[in-house]
Amino acid sequence: MSVDETIDRNRRNRGVVRAAVTNVIKSVEAELAKEVPDIEVLQDKLNILVKRETDLQTLDETINGQIKLVELEKEVEHELEYSDSIIRCKGKIRRFIDKHRCSNVDAAVITRQVNNTKLPRIVLDKFGGDIRKFHEFWPSFEAAVHDNPSLTRVEKFNYLRSLLIGDAARAISGLTLTNENYDKAVEVLKDRFRQKQAVISAYMNRLLSLQPVRRKNDTLGLRNLYDEINNSIRSLESLGIDTESYGNLLYPILDRCIPVELMLLFNRDQVVKGVKEPVVSDLINFLKGEMEARERSFSDRTELIPIAKSNYPLFKKTQTASFNRGGSSAAALNVSIGKFCDFCPKETHRNEDCKLSMHDKYKALYDQYKCRRCLRKGHKKKFCNVKGIKCKTCGSQSHWEYLCDKGQKSNKNGNISGSSSDSRDVGVNSLIRESMIDTGNRNIIYYQTARANVVGSNKIIRGIRILIDSGSETSFLLESIAEEVGLPTVSIEKLKIHTFGSQAPHLRELGRKRVLLKDPNSGLQLECNILVIDKIFGVDLIRIPSKGIASILRQKEFVLSDQGSEDTEIGLLIGNDLMNKILTDKTYRLSENLMLYETIFGWVINGSSRGESASNCTLSMCTRVECCEEERLSDLLYNWFQLESLGINDLLSGRSETDEKIIQKFEENLRFENGRYVKAFYGSGNRWI
Repeated sequence: MSVDETIDRNRRNRGVVRAAVTNVIKSVEAELAKEVPDIEVLQDKLNILVKRETDLQTLDETINGQIKLVELEKEVEHELEYSDSIIRCKGKIRRFIDKHRCSNVDAAVITRQVNNTKLPRIVLDKFGGDIRKFHEFWPSFEAAVHDNPSLTRVEKFNYLRSLLIGDAARAISGLTLTNENYDKAVEVLKDRFRQKQAVISAYMNRLLSLQPVRRKNDTLGLRNLYDEINNSIRSLESLGIDTESYGNLLYPILDRCIPVELMLLFNRDQVVKGVKEPVVSDLINFLKGEMEARERSFSDRTELIPIAKSNYPLFKKTQTASFNRGGSSAAALNVSIGKFCDFCPKETHRNEDCKLSMHDKYKALYDQYKCRRCLRKGHKKKFCNVKGIKCKTCGSQSHWEYLCDKGQKSNKNGNISGSSSDSRDVGVNSLIRESMIDTGNRNIIYYQTARANVVGSNKIIRGIRILIDSGSETSFLLESIAEEVGLPTVSIEKLKIHTFGSQAPHLRELGRKRVLLKDPNSGLQLECNILVIDKIFGVDLIRIPSKGIASILRQKEFVLSDQGSEDTEIGLLIGNDLMNKILTDKTYRLSENLMLYETIFGWVINGSSRGESASNCTLSMCTRVECCEEERLSDLLYNWFQLESLGINDLLSGRSETDEKIIQKFEENLRFENGRYVKAFYGSGNRWI
């Protein structure tokens, strides 16, 4: 290669490096022009400039030693221009980084000087996917985390994931923890939960489904109704929707929700003022005034009973109420502010809060000569004709809830058992009503089903449905799923499977695969070895819990693991060998026949929606697996005397037509008599010997 070709080659290489340097300088200037430049990006650009500067110096020295003296002066001028531009760019980056570090140090010093008083810790609320609460969640997260310059994007992403649950967590479950994915996660959340029209529809549906208040003395119910209306209206106003645009639709809804006596007072007041067409704002202001007047009147009366939350409609008007022989109704009894216990007359607690045992309650009624059915004086239970009495626990019309033995037994297990307690009221009646609607008022059994992801050896992820079965000794995975994700085989085992109702075990040779199960929401993982089988017998298509039931539980932060748009087959059966690794120590009793269990994949529901089939709440394969690494001695002896073991094979294809006739003739002349075989020989006079 000649000297000119070498110089030309080096100049071409230098041209490529100079172009790269120019691009880096332009990108640095663009980053510095942003409102909040990224320090990490600038630091990376600075490192690249230092490396490119070294490369240029090496190429310049090589070219300067090869060119002629006439060209040297011009070359050096160009080299100094690029060198000066690189030095200026590096200076800008370093000055910005130094300035940012100084500001952080000053801020830290100021913080240490100012924060002498210890302030309470701010805890951000978690977001579960309710589209109405996103505009409350995002501003608080944006102020505390998103706009915090001291946090990197990876740290912000980590904070964001810790505050998301339910549908919101599933929306970004596929994004890994990187700087770029944080921006994608924020964009996904805003696109899904920041839809203005969807938020408006949600608040309008909330107004359309307001629960009416039946009694004018229900102060707590009126307060809840006013707060619900006011919150929805304020939220719509923040979205730019004025009350006048939907006032004509909202007015008849509020008319239906407010007690008739209060609506009569409101309409009378409007007539006196000469208002022909009342508007929603006037009705809301009237409701606010009536509610505040009642709260002021009863502020010093601690015995005020919140009727809206009471499940017991029978209250005693006076302590000396007499019995009326006429057909009275429990619903027609008035409510008094002073309320005493019927079992403990000297105490001020209510009947449902009484701590006496059932025996002591009956004794107290007997001593006071009170009816054990309606709790009124002057008659016995067999002569009681008071109407409207019905137990909320068992449905009987012979007593109230606080005199029900069945109710006391069921209340003993009504809380979470385990390391932590829980007092969340799930609303069992709502659950049962939703399940009866979905199944046509039929009884429905809920099985312990969950959902998780199976991660293969090539990072292939497959979602599966899991059934937790306490009647199976061993766990099984569908062979089709194992082949789809490419699970590695650990061993091949020969097993005898005893299924429910079978007389003899089934001998199977099954493979054991290494399986990695991962929760798509929390990221919890479980690695285990599970047997692979072609079909999980005894498990047909199991229905998932309805969306209504899942929504009721989600409102109380019980997020069911098995949620989806359609029922799918069971891909994994968890037996007793892995059950303790799946279940946690938290359970919750919804009713006598419904239970919630927490697993590493979320909550699962189990039991019957009604009491008729409470004993059949769990699907059980009743499977017992017996290892057969060594065959029994009887089986070995039996196989020893088989013709195949001696090398004698019955080759049907090798028989001729003559052989078939001889065998057929032999079998016709062969009999079994008196415990032995006899054969007729025609040469002996057809005599059987």
